[in-house]
Amino acid sequence: MTSLEFSEALPFAAFASLLVEMVARLDNVIEEVEELGRIACFKEYDNTRDPTADDVRCEKPTNVVISVGAAE
Repeated sequence: MTSLEFSEALPFAAFASLLVEMVARLDNVIEEVEELGRIACFKEYDNTRDPTADDVRCEKPTNVVISVGAAE
């Protein structure tokens, strides 16, 4: 096995660092999507149910408040 010079190993280290950062950011996105699902009252997926037996209704939420503010 040959050893890498520092200049040759630098791109691999940079790639590994970016990959770790991307995984950390993806974890945050997953947590936020799960939170949005809880707020929207989504049901957990159940693959044992018959999808043709679902009763689909569209209702406008009455008590949803969305606040927009500047982060400090």
